[in-house]
Amino acid sequence: MSFFTIERARSSKRVTWLTVVGILLVPLAIGGLLVWALWNPTERLGDVKAAVVNLDQPVKMSGQLVPLGRELSAGLVDSTNTENYSWVLTDQKDAAAGLANGSYVTVVTIPKGFSKAATSYARAAGDARQATIDVQTSTKSKLVDSAISQAVTTTATSVLNKQLTATYLENVYVGFNTVHDQLSKAADGAGSLASGVSTLASGTHSLASASASLAGGVSTMSAGLQNLSGATSGLAGGLVQLQANTSRLPAQASQLATSTQGIADGTKKLGASLTDLAQMCAAHGGDALLCGSLDSVAASVNTGSAGTPGLAPSAQKVADGAHAFAGGMPALSSGIAQSASGASQLASGVSQTASGADSLASGAVKLSDGVTALAGGADKTSAGAASLATGLTTAASKMPTYSSSDRTNLATVVAQPVASKSGTGDLFGTSSIPLFAVVALWLGALATFLVLQAVSARALLTTRSSTRIALGGFLPAAGIGIVQGLLVAGIMQIALQLDVGQWFAFAGVAALTGIAFAAINQGLTALLGGIGRFISMLVVVITLASGIISTVPGFFDASVTWLPTSAAITAMQGVIDGTSGAWRGVGALVLWGVLGLGMAVAAVARRRTVRVTQLAALDQV
Repeated sequence: MSFFTIERARSSKRVTWLTVVGILLVPLAIGGLLVWALWNPTERLGDVKAAVVNLDQPVKMSGQLVPLGRELSAGLVDSTNTENYSWVLTDQKDAAAGLANGSYVTVVTIPKGFSKAATSYARAAGDARQATIDVQTSTKSKLVDSAISQAVTTTATSVLNKQLTATYLENVYVGFNTVHDQLSKAADGAGSLASGVSTLASGTHSLASASASLAGGVSTMSAGLQNLSGATSGLAGGLVQLQANTSRLPAQASQLATSTQGIADGTKKLGASLTDLAQMCAAHGGDALLCGSLDSVAASVNTGSAGTPGLAPSAQKVADGAHAFAGGMPALSSGIAQSASGASQLASGVSQTASGADSLASGAVKLSDGVTALAGGADKTSAGAASLATGLTTAASKMPTYSSSDRTNLATVVAQPVASKSGTGDLFGTSSIPLFAVVALWLGALATFLVLQAVSARALLTTRSSTRIALGGFLPAAGIGIVQGLLVAGIMQIALQLDVGQWFAFAGVAALTGIAFAAINQGLTALLGGIGRFISMLVVVITLASGIISTVPGFFDASVTWLPTSAAITAMQGVIDGTSGAWRGVGALVLWGVLGLGMAVAAVARRRTVRVTQLAALDQV
């Protein structure tokens, strides 16, 4: 008798090799179809049609036309991007019809004011607003089409946003350069100002010293003018008095001239008379001594002696002098009068000048005080200008400047400071292969025990041990599981492109998975029958739901951790990634296989046990 017996689950027909081949093809078909249908679907996005409706009206910025709606449309329709829909530029009517009949999986509508809104940041801050686009998905689209549509349009708009942000930031960096240049000019100007103010401060100090000297000199001059004013006033008074005293001098001088002229004339006559008398004395024979005396007296009167002028000439000279004196007296009197008037005017002028000098002295003192204060202010201004120049120079040195290439690079980086380099972002990529393989192998194991008996009914009537009977049903399924695992590993290699060593490791894990799944499904079917098959279907559903997306309810993530499919996925992913997770998953699969065999053994033992009530029923028959 053979160690194991292969029996159909619901038929007495003999199990043929065709039946076994059919069972072997179940996971191969499931895994192959899953990979074919879902592996890297983004590579086939070009087979899907989508529409873009551009209603945007371009705007002008700095005299240049900015058609952002056209640029976004071009970004979507870009034929060089293989991971993109086949976009069609159309109108609203055609787009609506395409959405309704499903010929367009999605429609992107760019509104009329898109460019105006997208460039509103360049106008007043209060007018800035976001531009929006309308994304509609056909009601006849598939499960993840809306997510892909959103991702595609988001990528296109993010590229446009990046371009706009980069342009804006580049202008900001240009502004930094302008500010730096202006600060440098301002610093140079402040340095010149500081130098000029320093010179001004030095000049004001000199001016303060000079104004102080001026104040002292003006004060001295004021005092001198005051003394001069008093002296000129006294002079004017004396001249007025002199004028009054000399006002009669012309008449008196005239009288004096007349009197002296009379004396001169009388003296001449006396001389002539004496001469005549001397001559008469000599002629009449007078006493010689008397006549000589008369002659000497006459000579002294008329001509005088040696060294002594005569009396008559002297008298005439006195008369002539008196006449000259009398002739000059009017002019003298008039001159004294004019001098008195001029002295009065001079006294008045000096008095006014002295008064002005007092005011000038007071002003000079104030000027000196003001210039001193100005000098102090100039010192502070000089210090402030120097500090300003230093501050502006420091600010200019700290204000960054950027070359054209630096501005472009910085604007690009700041517009998108973080870029992801981890993974390709493909839907159902390499990480989906273990999920597809595990689901295929699990369904293959389930199909095995939908076709084959989990426990041979004939073997139950033999004397074999429960373990041997359970192994009799397990070994054919395990063999089928090994082949299924190798076939699935082969079909998955098309997508994985593993090297030889990795593939053998992956195939070994897949074969072990087929064995473990066979043991578990045998145990569920043998122990629970139809309920066990239902539980097996739930395992597939929970595994698929939790493996496709992370947003499933917490129940799924909590449940899948305790399922044998989780161990198989961990082992396969560990082989692909080259991590220790492979060994952890393999250990868990071995434990699950042992548990499955234990359930099968328990099922055999339970089915070989006959209750007393069952025996009583047989006796009655």
